[in-house]
Amino acid sequence: MKKSLRVGLHRLFRRALIRIKSVAAEPSKNWQLAADEEGDFWAHWLWTRGGEWPEEFQARCDPNFPLQQHITDIFMRPVGATVRILDVGAGPLTYLGKQWVGRTVKITAVDPLAETYDKLLAQHHVEPLVRTEKGDAERLTDLFPANTFDLVHARNCIDHGYDPALAIQQMVAVTKPGGLVYMHHAVNEAEQQQYEGFHQWNLYAQDGEFLVGNQTQTVNVTQVLAGVAEVHNHLYDGGIWMTNLLWKYPVSRGRS
Repeated sequence: MKKSLRVGLHRLFRRALIRIKSVAAEPSKNWQLAADEEGDFWAHWLWTRGGEWPEEFQARCDPNFPLQQHITDIFMRPVGATVRILDVGAGPLTYLGKQWVGRTVKITAVDPLAETYDKLLAQHHVEPLVRTEKGDAERLTDLFPANTFDLVHARNCIDHGYDPALAIQQMVAVTKPGGLVYMHHAVNEAEQQQYEGFHQWNLYAQDGEFLVGNQTQTVNVTQVLAGVAEVHNHLYDGGIWMTNLLWKYPVSRGRS
């Protein structure tokens, strides 16, 4: 394990991280091939100013668009607070709203395809309110110190990575004690998409626990994060979609 991955992490988190079996040190061949398709999607989205979702394009470009209520209702912060948010897998324009009445919102956005997005943004004459930085979810502690962000957000992206279990642990690592990792994904997307392109991993809940798996392995995220974060899973739309709330404990609780 790289030294940079260990800096600033408490002992319990280091032990949990060691137990995760990383699939690969670099993105898989499937991921690399799918990256071109992802670029094509965003090129069309920027060219058409949102395509089928023009309202979302406008919202992402609106400096006064409020931080989404489904987040603020859960992640309550006092008036006057500065809220530091990391949006993982943000795409060329972060989905997150930029305003929260009475609070200051500071967003950092990362995506492994940031360089591609920069070219597309310039080509289509779109200036982002938040410039997406290049970064893999699996290597966040290479970019940021541990315990940096109040809220870490990931939407429809972690199951596209090359090691989602490690990515989730990295998101928790850069979250402040008492902070929240907010995830929103389709359930068993790889299975639904027959393991094509980016869709190599499934995220799902079973017996109240949060799991990540593919055709060869399964990682119980709830168990891996025991003592580090409290995990809550919420299924909706007939179990098609899932929200995962990972509340990082203020103090390590240790393991029994």
